[in-house]
Amino acid sequence: MTIRLGHISHLFRRGTRLRLQVASSNFPRLDRNPQSGSAPETASIADFTAATHTIHGGSGCTSRLVLQTVLRPFPQIHGPT
Repeated sequence: MTIRLGHISHLFRRGTRLRLQVASSNFPRLDRNPQSGSAPETASIADFTAATHTIHGGSGCTSRLVLQTVLRPFPQIHGPT
């Protein structure tokens, strides 16, 4: 699965650690998914069920997070650090 994030950018300090979170929701940006086949706009509370995520690992199921690195220096930003 390839997920394109669009035009976003963030400057990290050297040594920053990142965490990748997998979720089935981005409400309210995207409509809710009741996980039952019901239409999101008409789903009642009884139509919602918990989603199950499975992340496969090991030599046959390689995953990766690819981040573009900008090599040219950024202009200095003055302010709180």
